[in-house]
Amino acid sequence: SYDTPGAAIVNTPITYETTYDDPERDAMYAPGTQWYIDHVDPNRFLPYTWAPYDANYGVSSMHGQTVTNPVPQFDKVGLYKLKYRVPDNPRPDNAAFDSYRKYSEDYEQYLIVHRIPEAPFTLHIEQDGTVGWTDLSFDPDRCYAHGNCQAAFAANNGIYAKKFYYITPSGVKKDSKLVRPLESGEYTVAMAVRDENKAWSDWYVQTIQIDQPVAPNHPPTVWLTFPSGSYANPSSVSLQPTITWNQADIDPGTIFSTFNLCVFDISNNPVECVKNRAMDTSLTNWAWTMETMLSMGQKYWVQVQVSDGESWSDWSNIGWMNTNNPPVAYMTFPYGTQAAPNIVNTLRPELTWYQSDPDIGYVLYWYQIQITNEANDVTIYDSGKTWQNTTSTTGRMTVPVDLPTGQKMRVRVKVWDQYGAESNWSPQTWMMINRPPKAIFTWKVNPPVAIFEGPAWEGDHIQLIDQSTDPDGDALTASWSVRNPSGVVTTGTVVPYIKFVAPGDYDITLTVTDVHEASDSLTRRIVVSPMVLLGYVNHTDDWNSNRKKYNQAKTRTDESPRGYDVFFPGERFMLKADTIGNVVQTTSKIIGTTFNTNMDKSSGGAFSGVWIGEMWDDTMLKWDNQVVVFRFTATTPTGYQKVTDVQVRIDDDDFWRQHRSR
Repeated sequence: SYDTPGAAIVNTPITYETTYDDPERDAMYAPGTQWYIDHVDPNRFLPYTWAPYDANYGVSSMHGQTVTNPVPQFDKVGLYKLKYRVPDNPRPDNAAFDSYRKYSEDYEQYLIVHRIPEAPFTLHIEQDGTVGWTDLSFDPDRCYAHGNCQAAFAANNGIYAKKFYYITPSGVKKDSKLVRPLESGEYTVAMAVRDENKAWSDWYVQTIQIDQPVAPNHPPTVWLTFPSGSYANPSSVSLQPTITWNQADIDPGTIFSTFNLCVFDISNNPVECVKNRAMDTSLTNWAWTMETMLSMGQKYWVQVQVSDGESWSDWSNIGWMNTNNPPVAYMTFPYGTQAAPNIVNTLRPELTWYQSDPDIGYVLYWYQIQITNEANDVTIYDSGKTWQNTTSTTGRMTVPVDLPTGQKMRVRVKVWDQYGAESNWSPQTWMMINRPPKAIFTWKVNPPVAIFEGPAWEGDHIQLIDQSTDPDGDALTASWSVRNPSGVVTTGTVVPYIKFVAPGDYDITLTVTDVHEASDSLTRRIVVSPMVLLGYVNHTDDWNSNRKKYNQAKTRTDESPRGYDVFFPGERFMLKADTIGNVVQTTSKIIGTTFNTNMDKSSGGAFSGVWIGEMWDDTMLKWDNQVVVFRFTATTPTGYQKVTDVQVRIDDDDFWRQHRSR
């Protein structure tokens, strides 16, 4: 038989089956039928340079052609893609509607075109009188000859099943392999073989002359070992289980040649039956894996039959099996929706899911996680089928690659149990990677200056500077809070510029928020040191000496009755000021007069100083007794001023008149 769906024999008629349907019930316009032939892989099978196989190797003469009728047979082996389409005919009775004919979408199907296998063999008489076989069969698509094959087909020469018959000298036909001839005379012996595409060879026929019959053959026996379950307690299996059995024969030297096996559903409908599958083994156990996928959660029964090449065993015991139920899985994180995805602040988040299986004794062997973009048309990450081997109902995985930021992503999971049954994909959940911003700020005192975060003094101006960043590059909005030394709090979105700061602690808080409402705050304290101004009004050394002499004459003490703050009219005032702070100028004046002076900085550092000056005018010689107030003023670069007053007393005396000098 050459009729295998999706496969055909080269230079052999092909059977096509087509269907047509139209939602508007329009008729098919058969003359417009189109078949497009694409010989997509002419090198699928072995090349040949000798007859007869060389003629059917290469690119088909039909390659690239569009025809109106199906190709009856193909001239070259390989893989073809056939496209089929037809137009409708909305009004067969009215040619005016011909322009309204529309073609269907292309229906595509692949077709394997190959050669049939070859089944040559030779026969001989063994010493014990049995018939010996030398099997030379092979598939010319995969082997140049028996024993000269592509590596993947070296073990079986591309042959997957065999069948036999022989005709006895008395004319009786037996559908089995001749091994133990029971009659004398000429036997006609035949074998056919089947390839991977389920095509059978032609019968290969030989004759052999038997002079000495042998004892009758005993049929083999077989016992199914898996599945071994009963109807009430079936064996649990995957969707493609492996069936195993033991086989025996009381005749010595038995070669178990072929087997038949059938799998039925609970209603006794055959699900998969195979016949004449090759074994050619002396082993007393064998296994075969189903080629048809079973359905989940269903019960099935199995029987097997084996042949020693001449006789078939009885059908084996029945084994019942049950495909397990599929597991279930759904995401527990993320669990967000498209409208409200979970916001994740790491590029490689940990994903978690719930997983279970209704079957007792389940083990979950594998999982697969898929992450796609919002449109669901780009796969961002696919874990593939990943081993977990667990009975836990919680699955977890940390994504091993950096995920993109600022976009919504869909996540789903599926799991497999120990029998290969897989869950459906879980409903997709949503997440977004958004790392929070970092609030950073600094300041400058009395800008423009190059130095950041220099010491701040009473009266300075402080410019705050926002240096916040967002690792995802998102735009940020800022909110500032300034608490001054008096406890008053001001807030705003404009970067603060604090003028004429008062001494004490300023607590500054900056909060930045990105477009996805992730935020960060930073609070820093700026300590403003108080400005210090001390003023002194001093005597000259000579006048201070005169003051002490006067006091000695009066009271025999240095400081009474004229203390250091008592001056004679006309004395020169020696002025001094000590400052701490950001002072750039110091002045002194006598309140109520026009007398004033700029003082010179005689010593000190950047934020400390000793300032000196003096004041005298000849009009002071005529001053009456009075109290004089000197006002010292220190000025910062911002124009902020701090003052202090020093009071002295002018007290006239005859002694002064005798010793007055400047």
